[in-house]
Amino acid sequence: MDDRQQQIQDQLLQAAISELQQGNIDEGGKILHRANDDVPADALSLGDEGRDKTVIFSTADGMPSRVLVSMLKHYLVKKRADGSKVFSLAPTKKYQFGQKMCLLHVDHPLRAHYDSIGLAGKFCNSGDSTHKDKSNLTTEFQVRMHMQRKHKDEWNAIQEADKQAKEDESRLLLRQQTAAMERMAGARTYACDCGQEFGSQGALNLHRKSHKNG
Repeated sequence: MDDRQQQIQDQLLQAAISELQQGNIDEGGKILHRANDDVPADALSLGDEGRDKTVIFSTADGMPSRVLVSMLKHYLVKKRADGSKVFSLAPTKKYQFGQKMCLLHVDHPLRAHYDSIGLAGKFCNSGDSTHKDKSNLTTEFQVRMHMQRKHKDEWNAIQEADKQAKEDESRLLLRQQTAAMERMAGARTYACDCGQEFGSQGALNLHRKSHKNG
């Protein structure tokens, strides 16, 4: 790309940024980009706190990301080693939204357990403006990364509780194994050549002495 082309690219990019700053975010905090079959409305809604943010899209898989308008140029000029752009202002591919929940989702199957370890009242607020809890993650890796970035303290509490539960389970298993071995040892008998059986080696030894004395 020569200097003239680069200048045109920069001017177009600056024009897009200016448009966003001047009117592409309405009073409700929603960006101007229209929802469609590829990108549902709940992926674009930013809420009041997102007034200065917009959505860009990964050119690799179409995944939407919310960024500050002031940082838009920083992301849009990023390129891969092959020269292709990393992000775009409009989706180039249909992103496959997942159905995995943030661990702090109000409807998470383990919600009662998380409440019991001190996380009662702690909910995710990273979803759309109608359903605040995040529920469109695609993999367990995304769930983990979301928790580490958005709910670090709660993630640490969950990890600590899981670690404690595993340690408690290991101790219980050890006690059960020990008890089983003791029962097995208690059930063992020691037989004399005369046919009598005893519950311990000591008792058998005493019995054998009686044979010698007799």
